[in-house]
Amino acid sequence: MDVFLSLLLGKTTTVKRRYTVMSKEILDKYPELATEGLPTIKQRLEIANPAVVEMAKEESLACIKERGRPAEDITHIVYVSSSEIRLPGCYGGVTGLRVAKDIAENNPGSRVLLTTSETTILGFRPPNKARPYDPVGAALFGDGAAAVIIGANTVINKESPLLELNYAVQQFLPGTQNVIDGRLS
Repeated sequence: MDVFLSLLLGKTTTVKRRYTVMSKEILDKYPELATEGLPTIKQRLEIANPAVVEMAKEESLACIKERGRPAEDITHIVYVSSSEIRLPGCYGGVTGLRVAKDIAENNPGSRVLLTTSETTILGFRPPNKARPYDPVGAALFGDGAAAVIIGANTVINKESPLLELNYAVQQFLPGTQNVIDGRLS
């Protein structure tokens, strides 16, 4: 399956590499993950919860370091993940941007650290010839985290804004109901 996924990614996306929390160590610790029908949501959450928090922490610290300003400048934190079976789901990063923007605009001088982290471990299923496309979700989405610091009223000579977020809206497109359908079973 690795060859198929590698070819698929190389031909249909610009992403050349995906990362995953799943590892041999995890399969050794949770051998039931490799057995059809055995892994429970509880077991998957035991893997996902610490993994997404650790990825978010690492990415947040890297973001703060790259910014070059003291961590104490951060006044608010917005954390988004649906990997822990919490809303808002896969659109959470964009929702997080809107929330962080609103906080920054309504609290002069604030700097909001937005971090989002996801893993596809909840949907992992052992290989099965009857379901050759099971790995596609993990291949498309992968596991990872991102972080950004958002503020209003830039401090001249101390901050270098990368972009400006003017507004955010949520809209459902006609004919897209049930295009992405996730089920916990």
